[in-house]
Amino acid sequence: VNLAELRYIDSAGLSVLVGALKAYEAAGGKLLLAAPRAEVRHILQITRLDRHFSVHPTEADAIAALG
Repeated sequence: VNLAELRYIDSAGLSVLVGALKAYEAAGGKLLLAAPRAEVRHILQITRLDRHFSVHPTEADAIAALG
């Protein structure tokens, strides 16, 4: 998921990401987050969700991590 244009994420948005993560993992897949802005990265850190998601600085890095 490319988060480059996302400036803020609230609990509803985080819930959607967590639900998607669970669905992908249940199907044997991976859900990676790419290019979060500092504000979004901070929210992931304070909620400790950065420990559950694979977060990458760029979309290219996320794609490479799949490979």
